[in-house]
Order: sequence, then structure tokens, then C-alpha cells
Amino acid sequence: MRIIVPAALACVMLASPALAQDYSPPVGGPFYNTGGNENGYSFAAAGTIKREGSTATMTRVTMLAKVRTIEGLEVARLDTVMEYECEKVAMRPTLIGARGLDNGLLKVIPRPDQPWQNITAEDPNSAFELELACNGIAPEGRPVFNDIDARIKRYRETGQ
Repeated sequence: MRIIVPAALACVMLASPALAQDYSPPVGGPFYNTGGNENGYSFAAAGTIKREGSTATMTRVTMLAKVRTIEGLEVARLDTVMEYECEKVAMRPTLIGARGLDNGLLKVIPRPDQPWQNITAEDPNSAFELELACNGIAPEGRPVFNDIDARIKRYRETGQ
């Protein structure tokens, strides 16, 4: 699963010289749980979907299981604008917003030149995101909710 950003990659992103930006990734529901592991959970923000030609964008909200201190910042969440190449079945991050425990924006990291990553059957969560972003189709059975902040608060309080 490629939806959780490893700590080393987060360190590199936050160390980038192009961090000071006055914009942040859009976040809007409904939100679909796209999976998780011991590093955290990710959610597709369906309210942010934009489609133009054969590409689509959508924000992925990644709630880190443990707060990571990076450059003195307590990073608890990453909001990543993902770009999807619908016909080629590929994706790449284009903009990342690092947020603290209070969900306040700490830094914005542009990622304009990232290479495309192919989405394969071994990565069903990214395939779900592509299907949602490109075709507006969300399979039944995926947990869905409208308030990301309440969901994150519940996770931080209960671990669920």
C-alpha cells in the first residue's frame, strides 16, 4: 500500500526550500477510508475531485498514527493533492500540506515534478482512489463520513 507517507519522505519534503506558500491542499467530504496500517490511516476527500480530460485530482488525508517531530514541527497529518492519469492508471502527489495535532496548517510543500507511479492490483486502495477520482465510483462497504476533524479526534482519543 502506497498511501502512507514514510517518515523519511516526510523529512525530505519538509526540508525542501520551496515550503513557504500561501495556499494549502483543499479538503472536503464526503471522506472514504482508503486503508491504513501501523503508520496511520488515509482518507479520500471526494469533495475535492476535479476532472479535466484524462486527468483528475483529489486530496488524500493521511492521519499519522504517531506524531512525528520534523524540523521542530509536530506533524500529525498530511493532506496530499494526488493527480491521477485515468487512462494510464497512474498517480503522483503534486502538493502536500503538513498539519499539527490541532489540524492547523504548518507547512505547504509543492511537488510539481514527481514521476508517475503505476497503480497495480497489489495496491487496491490506490485503485479505489483512481476509480473514485476518475469515474466518481465508490464501491459499497467503504466507511464514509463527512467530518474529517471529528474522525481524526475520535482516532486520537480511542485509536479507532
